[in-house]
Amino acid sequence: MADKTPHVQLRVVVPGPVGSSDARRSFTVLERLMTLLGQIEAAEIGSSESTWGIEKLELGSVRLTLTPNRLAENASADLMADLVKWTIEGFSETEERETLPRRWTSAAVETGVQLSKCLGMLESDGMTLELLADGRPQQQVVVTRRSADNLRKALNRKRTSIGSVIGKLESITLHGTFKAGLWTGTGAHRVEVLFTRDQQAAVQSALGKRVEVSGLLVRDARDRAISVKMRQIEPLRDQDAPLTDIVGADPELTGGLEAAEHLRRMYDAS
Repeated sequence: MADKTPHVQLRVVVPGPVGSSDARRSFTVLERLMTLLGQIEAAEIGSSESTWGIEKLELGSVRLTLTPNRLAENASADLMADLVKWTIEGFSETEERETLPRRWTSAAVETGVQLSKCLGMLESDGMTLELLADGRPQQQVVVTRRSADNLRKALNRKRTSIGSVIGKLESITLHGTFKAGLWTGTGAHRVEVLFTRDQQAAVQSALGKRVEVSGLLVRDARDRAISVKMRQIEPLRDQDAPLTDIVGADPELTGGLEAAEHLRRMYDAS
């Protein structure tokens, strides 16, 4: 039976009048595009060993048609089509608003920033990506410098809530600001614990132990805890529950106050 899987191609256009295309910029953009595809692939199957072959190349504006060539052991033609689709969909989102594409890892986001900052703000100075199936256009996006700006803004966005974080308290600083370093069990991620002089003894006694710190929690755009302004600290046994949000789990954390009022009072006291 004949294979009916569509022939997947990625058409890339980096613009420039005949004879004036910036070779260094074009190669940099293409190299970062290949890196981005590999990073998204690695997030899906654990490796980025698939390669892409050049089917067509035109100069002036660099017009390049790529197709999957040697696939990684766990890869498939469908996955390669998905990689292109997720790349195009991701840039379609970042061209419109401040967001982090769902399928993009942190490394892929950084590559997306580095790629798109090489491009102009106008679509005429952007990069066109187009998914082809059996030579027929399926999806397209024009990537500009706007994507770099929107990705950066999304990365810098932070969210504050009442919550808790669990990990091992392994460092403490008492010079200037009172703060400690808490390493979570998920990916060895460090969270900064901010505390007051009155809380110093409790923090020092917990040094080297697995603890749960609750208070005013700041998370990054990926919803990872960055810091916590401590309200209380509690030593834990190894079998105790993993990272959890306190709101709804511990009614006493807010002292009976509504969350918004509790947050306001914590800010006022800082």
